[in-house]
Amino acid sequence: MKTKVEKLAYRIANFLSKYDCMSDSRIYFEGKRLRAEGNQWVLEIGFKASDFIEKANDNSITMIYEGPFYSIMNNSGDSFLYDDKISERFYNLIEKYGYDCDFGSKYSLTLRKLESN
Repeated sequence: MKTKVEKLAYRIANFLSKYDCMSDSRIYFEGKRLRAEGNQWVLEIGFKASDFIEKANDNSITMIYEGPFYSIMNNSGDSFLYDDKISERFYNLIEKYGYDCDFGSKYSLTLRKLESN
């Protein structure tokens, strides 16, 4: 049975796939990593985000991204990639699961539980 965190990690992966912004993205959770390979997600075991970036939360979800998701979250890059509705939908998705995010850098974020949860 998947945990709440693992379910959310897969929901985020599906979200990135839906909006064509999965390339160069990695999602770390519970000692695992979802890594985009072509148009598929590959699950890898034995990976902690804190081994790759300083501002990670190994007890939640940490994302490291470049490419299209970077452009969306930073309002940069090619104008056709940026759509504030996509970033708003991302925030709504994680909030639905009781999380908000903190940016560790322009290319990473960690999820933290909302105070009310």
